[in-house]
Formats: sequence, structure tokens, C-alpha cells
Amino acid sequence: MSGAELELEWIAGRFAVCRLPATAEIPQWVPADGGLISITRTDRELSIVAMQDAIPADVQAERNWVAMRIVGTLSFSAVGVLAKLSGALAGAGISVLAIST
Repeated sequence: MSGAELELEWIAGRFAVCRLPATAEIPQWVPADGGLISITRTDRELSIVAMQDAIPADVQAERNWVAMRIVGTLSFSAVGVLAKLSGALAGAGISVLAIST
């Protein structure tokens, strides 16, 4: 990726990052569609990223995240993309949660 320019675009809306117990079922409130939705399970937690308006108030979540994405399609063999983006954002004091699809 050295020297390559990345074009970014905003994804409309505000997002929440939810942390549920690892054994939790995927909740009914998770939208079936509606743009950016990420569901990730590990042995430690079930994490859900979705539009914050879809997340009930009593669910543990960090709210008011914004999202952007790289325009176009990247090769799985591309090296340094996340480092380039996260380094620039870290320099500006901006937290990053990376989701790859």
C-alpha cells in the first residue's frame, strides 16, 4: 500500500457497538437489513455494530460512532491498508474500530 491513495466515504447515520455475553443469542432487535451491521462472536463476547437507533437503551453499548469505508474493492493480499488508515486517525486522536468484509 505504500504510496497508494485511499478514497474514503462516509456511511450515513450514527452507530453503536454493543457487547453481550459470549453465550447470548443474537437479539431480535438486530435489524435484518439497514446498511452496516456486524455480528461477531468470540469466546469472550458477542459484539454487534448497528445503527444506534436500533439498539435498546438498556443494552450495554458505546454510542455515537460514525463510519466510513474505503471506496471500491481491495485485494485480500493488500498490505498495510489498516496501518495507513489507523495511523492517520491515531495522529488526529480518533479511535478506530475496524471491520473487514
